[in-house]
Amino acid sequence: MIKMFSLVLTLILCLNLALPALAEEPVVDTQKASTSQGQEKTEINDANMDVTEAEAISQIIYDLGAETITEIPANQVSAGVTPDSAFYFLDKLIEDIQLALTKTPQAKATLLTAFSQERLAEIEALDPQKLNQYIDGLLNEISVTLQQASDAVTKAVEKGVEVGDLITTLEQVAQQGNSLELPEVVRRTEKIDEIKSKIETTTKSIKVQAAVVRGIDEEIIIELRTKGLGYGQIALLTKLASTLSIENQDDDEAEEAVAKDNRLEQVIAKFAENKSIGQTMKAFNTNPGQVNKEAKKQWLVRDSKDEAKEHDDDESENDDDDDDNRERLKWGSKSKGNNASKGKGK
Repeated sequence: MIKMFSLVLTLILCLNLALPALAEEPVVDTQKASTSQGQEKTEINDANMDVTEAEAISQIIYDLGAETITEIPANQVSAGVTPDSAFYFLDKLIEDIQLALTKTPQAKATLLTAFSQERLAEIEALDPQKLNQYIDGLLNEISVTLQQASDAVTKAVEKGVEVGDLITTLEQVAQQGNSLELPEVVRRTEKIDEIKSKIETTTKSIKVQAAVVRGIDEEIIIELRTKGLGYGQIALLTKLASTLSIENQDDDEAEEAVAKDNRLEQVIAKFAENKSIGQTMKAFNTNPGQVNKEAKKQWLVRDSKDEAKEHDDDESENDDDDDDNRERLKWGSKSKGNNASKGKGK
């Protein structure tokens, strides 16, 4: 009992020490997390986007070369103390202190992602008969921490921090949360359906975020984020600029890059003028469906070019092998001639 009292006292002291840090960089409030940063909430359902544009994003994610998660890795974070334990509040208190003392956005994102994993592990570890009592709170925490982690990744990107591995881990954890299957004994309530829907929406948003981070130049992302664009908008506008700029696939690479930059500036300027993805595309006499069509064409052309290059490389390697073989044969003939001369000398 004395040991437990000492532990609680130590934790309270740590929390008091953490308050100044908390004041400097407040933790995102649970209620605000779902409403602040409108474009982060989910660019797929952005007010400026319709269903067609949302479908366009799905294709563009593929065009950006986004990695598809076909196999969800095993949860690397253990459940630890579960909600049915009398000491669970201490576990939560320690998490709050850790988050309060964490300064950099990438470190916060890592921590929040781990918290999401721990909640998932707790759902798996709990006795199914007890889940009904705790499932709402656990699912809600998963939803909130995933969104907060995504927001923290955004801050890291805007600071020019490399987040490739971090966004991949976050995407995997979000996928785990989205594909979570609850035991049959858990009652399917309207509240559970609502929270699971939020997790699904957040997962889609994170997938777009991950695709943009992996497929678009960092400087472009930072520039467009500072202009208030969401990740879905960035994906659509950059793909629009790309499809408009490449009229001749045989252009010099340097000229092609300049054309892309110029077109992107024009597209961004037009979007800033009318604040609408649909109107921006209309100004360039196109629409999300046409952008998809052109994107697929470019993807196929790019693939065929890569295949042709690989074929040329293979041919070149074969030519080198033939040269090596001829050289070996030549040296072999010389060697036989020398041996024959030596035999005659004897």
